Amino acid sequence: MIRPSLRSKILSLVFASVVSVILAAVISASIASSLMSEGLTKEAQERADIILDIVSENMDSMAQKLKNVLAEANNIPGIAAAARDRNKAAAQSICREIMAQYDLSLVTLLDANGIVIGRGFSETVGDDLSKQESIRQALTGTAAYGVETAALVSFALRGAAPVYYNGEIIGCLSIGFTFVTADKHDFVDPIKKRFNVECTLFQDNLRISTTIINDKGARAIGTTLDNTTILQTVLSNGQVYYGKNIILGNDYISAYHPLKNSSGKTSGILFVGIQLSEVLDSLHKSISRILTEAGLVCVLLFLGGFILARNTTRAIASSTNRIEKANAAAEDIAGQVLHSSKNLANAANTQSATMEETTALVGDITAHTNQTTDAVKEAEKQMQSTQQSVKQAGDSLEALVSSMTEISETSNNILSITKTINEIAFQTNLLALNAAVEAARAGEAGAGFAVVANEVRSLAMRSSQAVQHTEELVEESKEKIQNGVNLAQQSSTEFSGVTQNAAAMGGIIDTIARNANNQAQGIEQINRAVGEMNSAIHTTAKNAETVNDLSQRSISETAKTKEAAESLFRVVFGGRK
Repeated sequence: MIRPSLRSKILSLVFASVVSVILAAVISASIASSLMSEGLTKEAQERADIILDIVSENMDSMAQKLKNVLAEANNIPGIAAAARDRNKAAAQSICREIMAQYDLSLVTLLDANGIVIGRGFSETVGDDLSKQESIRQALTGTAAYGVETAALVSFALRGAAPVYYNGEIIGCLSIGFTFVTADKHDFVDPIKKRFNVECTLFQDNLRISTTIINDKGARAIGTTLDNTTILQTVLSNGQVYYGKNIILGNDYISAYHPLKNSSGKTSGILFVGIQLSEVLDSLHKSISRILTEAGLVCVLLFLGGFILARNTTRAIASSTNRIEKANAAAEDIAGQVLHSSKNLANAANTQSATMEETTALVGDITAHTNQTTDAVKEAEKQMQSTQQSVKQAGDSLEALVSSMTEISETSNNILSITKTINEIAFQTNLLALNAAVEAARAGEAGAGFAVVANEVRSLAMRSSQAVQHTEELVEESKEKIQNGVNLAQQSSTEFSGVTQNAAAMGGIIDTIARNANNQAQGIEQINRAVGEMNSAIHTTAKNAETVNDLSQRSISETAKTKEAAESLFRVVFGGRK
């Protein structure tokens, strides 16, 4: 039966891996498409919500600024007089100053009937704005704020407050920030530029400003919002709407936010949207990247599998040839080892007999050497005892010399003391003499003192004589002691020579003892070595027999290895050699 080759098996495995990778990539792309579509849609809605929150916060900030300015309306110099007198020039000047000071888009001053007296952003005056909700409420005495439209400004965040004179409303001040004018889109364009979204302002459901471009390449201004659900949610109910919506044929993920006037009624809508095609483009790019990477992996797998199969089969084929050559060499070597092991066994037996005779001779030499070593050790003990006795005598003589030296030093100290006593006796004699002279001068009053002085002088002289006799005795003792010290030192020197000779003789005997001991140890080591050699020869003979058996087994195993190599070749190449 012909088996498939190893290369075929590896390539089949690689093909199965490639198919698995492709299936996994398709399934992953499908799952990723579903998950990413939902995730990107949710992310787009959250992004639109965040943008609306930011825009709302900005509008709230602008409304608060309007409130702060209008709270000071009646404190603006000349504004009451301009409203009362309907002074157009003064009204326009005041409006321009307010616009410049507070960075506003529009400022208008009106009389008590809602007629424009002056504007800061236009020369137009005299038009009636009494129906504008914030102005209507301001003329009734209530400040108002909201998103409103007017004749000159399409859409703006406005606020209005009454102007008083002597407690009477004589007009109102209207200020605001422009969202849309006739030819400008100052509100929606910055939002698109900043957040990369589409933005639209609705007046009711009419687009009055937008970033969405129609199929003619123009802004989709003047078109209407016709989604009833959105209109109901935002315009009617005043709530924010989130969801998908179709605008000019394109799908958007959108958010609609109500814009309310000063009376709280929804007057417009703010739209923020992200075109769904952009989200889908991102999704498609991700899926395309997954599939591309999967295809690259498949190509790499196929190439790697092919290279692996080719290199593996080549390596195994080369190894099989080497195994066959090694088997042939092993058979030849096993035969040679078998022949050599037989010769080795014969030689080992001959060496064993010779080694037994050598062992007996070494035993006799060891016995004689041990007797010599024992005699040397005994002589060494006697010499050590003699050295100890000589050392003790030398130590005693050194102690005698040291003691006599100390006695000599003591004699010197005694002489020093006697000299001091002699000097004291001399001084005492001199003082006694002086005392006798002074007593003689004193006459009868010093007679008793003279007697004492004579006695002291007598004692001093006797002390001096005793000291002189003591010095003579000490000097004589000192000479005898010095002679004894000299004789003791001479004896110590001669005895040191004896000690050194004894020590030298002890060293020689010690050297002889060490050499004899080393010789005995060396012969003992030779004896052990001969025994180990004898044992090794016996072991060698046994090993030779073992090698003989192993050689025969090696020849048998070599034949089995040859059969295994042939089987491996068939597995790799799928056929018989």
